Amino acid sequence: MRKDLSDRLDDESLLNILVVNDEMDVQRLAVIADLYRLDGEVLEEMSQKQPAALANQRALRFYLELALNDFDHLSPELSGKITDLQAKLRGYSLPSETQMALEDYQTALEEKKRANL
Repeated sequence: MRKDLSDRLDDESLLNILVVNDEMDVQRLAVIADLYRLDGEVLEEMSQKQPAALANQRALRFYLELALNDFDHLSPELSGKITDLQAKLRGYSLPSETQMALEDYQTALEEKKRANL
């Protein structure tokens, strides 16, 4: 998928495109999330704070979807990316879908910690 096409789609539409036979294409979603994260880093270096925040918000949403898709196999790398983006986006208002995904992610983390005690 070309980046200019993904930029024109909202998050839900992009996620819907990545569902094939009722399963998320997690490999493509991971690539798209990484591209938005890298785009955010480049924009930050160019002092373009608002576009960087928007790219980081999309990356966070997609990383959260990846994590929630298979939480039992959450990698430390993915968890780290989510944590880093949360820190970068402190002070920014997140879209409601991202807020809900973040709440689900936090709840799943808490449940996993309780289960490991």
